[in-house]
Amino acid sequence: MDLKAQVNRLQGAEREVLDAIIKVIETKDSATLDQSLGTYKGTKAQIRDFFLQNPVELLPDDSSDEARQYIQRIVNGGKTDLELTLHGTPLEGLIDSTPDLVTLDELASQHFYSWFSGYDYVEGILEIGAIVLRVDKIPAEMTENLHEIRNCYAFQQYLAVCVLCRALIEITLRHICQLEGFFDPEHRNFSTTRGLFERKAKSEQRDYKIPEDYMMQPADLRYLLNTDNSFKKFKDPIADLYSQLSRVVHGNKTVSKKESKAFAKKTLKLIHDLYEV
Repeated sequence: MDLKAQVNRLQGAEREVLDAIIKVIETKDSATLDQSLGTYKGTKAQIRDFFLQNPVELLPDDSSDEARQYIQRIVNGGKTDLELTLHGTPLEGLIDSTPDLVTLDELASQHFYSWFSGYDYVEGILEIGAIVLRVDKIPAEMTENLHEIRNCYAFQQYLAVCVLCRALIEITLRHICQLEGFFDPEHRNFSTTRGLFERKAKSEQRDYKIPEDYMMQPADLRYLLNTDNSFKKFKDPIADLYSQLSRVVHGNKTVSKKESKAFAKKTLKLIHDLYEV
């Protein structure tokens, strides 16, 4: 799509609508207004539909400055010049371009049901699987994250899968450290924990507090677990998986469907194994 041409067409239609409104007032003839409104709404809808499939569009040349700014405004929910002009007036409803149910149904058929179905969703959930843990209770965040991991994979949001897998590992490490008593002042290695807490508080230029300081960095949580012989074998697997996920999360690597599935599977297995200790 030639977006610059579409912007010119849209702006031209905006001027035509304003002229036609004046003509209606003077002559009571609404035919020109109806035609101009049709052009305006149709052009805006074409721009909207284009960005349903294209989340990023490049217009690098300097001559596109006005078009870039105008499109950026309207595709992110801002008002066109015509909408700003008529806002708050009795004529505001004339230019309402919110898609009606028929239009939404057509767009859904074109952009959703054409590539996705309920079968795809169920298959995606089954591909990721579930997790069984040897524990009486887990943080609510763990269940919520796993729900989202499965949903994101089913809906082909593979980057989100990796982001959530990393978060799930962090939640798990914190919970296991809590279960193992590392945050308990009576724990035999609490001096190590307190040292990590104090360092965190110092870096944030605040006083040392409990339990706020449970939110320590993942590397510190891994360090705590590694002080227990039962968890030493997980030092490298946790670090390696977390590092690989971090490369994706920080934009250093793209991720495919196959890779995201592998990350999710590794994450679930790691968590299961940690709780088996």
